[in-house]
Amino acid sequence: MKLRGLLRVRLPIMTPVIWAGMERILKVEETSAEYLVTACPFRLLNLREAAKALKSKIKIIYDCLEILAGVV
Repeated sequence: MKLRGLLRVRLPIMTPVIWAGMERILKVEETSAEYLVTACPFRLLNLREAAKALKSKIKIIYDCLEILAGVV
C-alpha cells in the first residue's frame, strides 16, 4: 500500500515499503515484544500491512497515548 494524501493506492503486495515493514516486524518478533508503537501515520499503515502479510501477533499501535489511555 502507498499513501497519497489521505488516500491509499493499491500496489502489488510486495512493494519495497511492505518489505521494509516486514523486516521491522521480524526484528521486533525476535525481542518477544507484544506491541510496536509508531507516531507516523504512514508507517502505521505499512507496519499493519506487513504484520497482516506475516500473520504476526504483534499489535501495531499509533502513538504511546493509546497505551496510556488503555485502548490496547
